[in-house]
Amino acid sequence: MEKVSTARIALKWGLIYGLLSIVVTTIIYTFNLMEQSWISTVASILLSFGVLYLAFREFRELNGGFMRFGQGLGLGMLLFVTAGVLGAGFDTLYKKVIDPGVVDKILDITEMQYEKSGMSPEAIEQGLETARPLIAGPLAPLVVILSYVVSGFICSLIMAAVMKKNQPVFE
Repeated sequence: MEKVSTARIALKWGLIYGLLSIVVTTIIYTFNLMEQSWISTVASILLSFGVLYLAFREFRELNGGFMRFGQGLGLGMLLFVTAGVLGAGFDTLYKKVIDPGVVDKILDITEMQYEKSGMSPEAIEQGLETARPLIAGPLAPLVVILSYVVSGFICSLIMAAVMKKNQPVFE
C-alpha cells in the first residue's frame, strides 16, 4: 500500500477551510454582525469540526480505513496553519484596502464591552491602545494565525481522538 500524504490532504482542506472562513468573515463584516460574537463563534466551531471530519475521513479512506491519533493531530494542525495564513492575508487586505473603517467599528464594540464590564475610563483608554495594534497593526496577522492555531489544536485533539482507528497489531 502506498503511503498517504497528510500534507497534501491538509493543504487541500486548509485552503477550503480558509476560503470558507473568508466568506463567513466577509458576511460578518458586511452585515455588521460583529456585536453578535456568538454568530462567528458558532460558525467557526461548526466549520472547524466539519472540515476536520471531511479531511480525516479522506485520509482514512486513502489509508485503508486507518488513522493514528498523531497522524490526525498533525494533519489538523497543518490544515489550521494553512487556513490561518490565508485568513491573516485576507484580514489584512480587508482592513487596509476593502474597508479600513471596520477597525473603528471593532474598537467601538470593544469599548462598549469594556464599559459594560465596569472598567474605568483610564483602563478603557489603555485597553484600546493595547488592542489597536492587535486588531490592525503589524501584529494583527500574527494574532489571526495564532488564533487559528490555538483553536485548531483544540479541535484537532478532539476530532483526532474521536476518529482515530489504529491498525491491528497482529494481522
